[in-house]
Amino acid sequence: MIDRHTFEVVVDLAGKSEIEGVYKEETIAIARAEYLLGLAKYSSVRVSRVDGRGRTATIFEKTYAGGGKVAVVGDLDEASLCRTVGDVYGHDSRMTLLKVMRPYCDEQVMIPAEILHKYMPLRYLERDEMLFGQISRRIAGAQARQLRVGAEARLQELLKLFAQVRELAKDSDDLIPVAEQLGTRGLTGFLAHVEAGFVEADRARIITYAFSQRLNEARDWNRKLIFVCELFKEDQSEAADRCLDEFLSEIVDGNAVIKAAIGYAKDLATALMSLCAALDGAITDRFAHTPALMAVSEVLAVRPMPRLRAALLNRIALALDGKVLLTKSGRDADVGAFRQLVPLLQEYGGFVGGGPMAAALTRRAKITLGQDTADLSIEEAITTMMACFTHNAGRIGYLLDILPTEIGRRNASFVTERVALLLSEIRSIRDLAPANDPTFSRDRVREAFRKRLYLAGIPRKMADALLRKLDAVSAQMPAATPVRGPITVSPGTAPAGPVPAAPAAVSPAAVPASNRTGAAAPSPNRAERCPVLALVYRDRPYVVDSSRETYEIGRNPTSFIVVNNDKVSRLHATIVAKDGKYVLSDQSRNGTTVKLGDQPPVVLNRQSMTLEATGVIGLGVDAREIGNDEMVLISFRLN
Repeated sequence: MIDRHTFEVVVDLAGKSEIEGVYKEETIAIARAEYLLGLAKYSSVRVSRVDGRGRTATIFEKTYAGGGKVAVVGDLDEASLCRTVGDVYGHDSRMTLLKVMRPYCDEQVMIPAEILHKYMPLRYLERDEMLFGQISRRIAGAQARQLRVGAEARLQELLKLFAQVRELAKDSDDLIPVAEQLGTRGLTGFLAHVEAGFVEADRARIITYAFSQRLNEARDWNRKLIFVCELFKEDQSEAADRCLDEFLSEIVDGNAVIKAAIGYAKDLATALMSLCAALDGAITDRFAHTPALMAVSEVLAVRPMPRLRAALLNRIALALDGKVLLTKSGRDADVGAFRQLVPLLQEYGGFVGGGPMAAALTRRAKITLGQDTADLSIEEAITTMMACFTHNAGRIGYLLDILPTEIGRRNASFVTERVALLLSEIRSIRDLAPANDPTFSRDRVREAFRKRLYLAGIPRKMADALLRKLDAVSAQMPAATPVRGPITVSPGTAPAGPVPAAPAAVSPAAVPASNRTGAAAPSPNRAERCPVLALVYRDRPYVVDSSRETYEIGRNPTSFIVVNNDKVSRLHATIVAKDGKYVLSDQSRNGTTVKLGDQPPVVLNRQSMTLEATGVIGLGVDAREIGNDEMVLISFRLN
């Protein structure tokens, strides 16, 4: 019989020893011990060799003269319900665990998906009565409120589930042959294999085990992020997209991870701008980043990844809502940084991130934009944030998002009056269409807006009256009208006031000079003028003239027209203005289609053509689909 050895990494924390992990190879165990020691959180770290009979021998031991701190338990307002042991491995349950265990996970450099499959950490977590007791009671309390049962009864049910998880972790090596399929079949093939070969109740456990095996090999947060991102393939299945979205969101939802992913940033504003760029899939060398954040950005550039986006937006909102100054250079620099950040967080219907982001920005505006040493009042801060939008849909969305928050509840009368005033100015229900909805339907928008009105806490009679107002304006429209994909508009590119109801060729004279991105206002007495190119995208006018040579179109947030869509590249196309002519050049991966008047569409693949008269530009669309209103289209007219 071969005497097999295992290697235990043991850490001392606040005078208490616990097994951090058990490894099959001595070199891996010592490397892990060196890494943990470098964190400066433990008074000592050692590696013990354990033979088949349970006898131990210390083969590595080092001490650190600083020690560490005891992990604390995070807050928990609500918890995902888990009724069976299979539910525990699901993403929602893991995120619940993460909320209360984040400090512990940061110290262990593991996420719940990893911990749930490691018998020794589970066993020693259970033996830490104070920490384990706080975690289990906090989850039980939140779930008991949802189930309307006693907290103690729910606690006993959770303890039984934990015992089952611990026992499954003891025999988790039985899943190794299945986990190996992740490497041989790729993520899409692996998920299909699991779906075909296992009952639904076991799938989450098998999938998390396969990921945990690989994540455990990555000894720091950045390597974990890179591992998950490397599984991404542009032609993968929707199930694979969802799977990566879940694991990436589970990893990034923590300060320690975000700091590691950004790398060096001179101040908070620089770090936040990096995160905003990552959200848009637009990380470049201009932003503070590491290869891990670049990898995350590249995934977000071609897939929406809603859970990952939500986790990143949550970290941005928490940072804005904190007390750390945006810069280290004084009040004026903070004001400038804040004004740079706000446009990056706008979307058509308010601020990305909803209520938490709206409240965080409002509180930051209150303390940042005041005069001298005096802060703005909350009413002044809300008015200032409303002015950041150039259309009523954004203002209304912002106010409705702010209403259910603490700021909104304390200033309900002020906010509600502004909502009523703005709604009285709308010309069409189209103004309230969600920015990320590829199709516009009167009934869908009415229903979504109805929910927002009643959830916002507006008095019922007022909400009913506002809804009748929406019905009145929507009655004048067709039941369904296509609307193009989501966009982010750079500040200063669209005129203030209500958005036009439908795309139309726009006369340059109708666009305020301040909105022409540097174009000087033409003199009304000027006998001759150079021709200008009027563009319309999502009902918004843009004017191209000879005031600068190149205008960029793409996903990059600094573009002249910013279009966030899976088909669109960061720098998708450019328009060069020279000698009164405007040449469109495709720079993209998916190509650009141009239709001049009634002529057949022309497909550009890294090619150029002169824009003449009137027509339509399709970004990343097939020539046969140029007339499809659901595609990403920009109309133009040479004036």
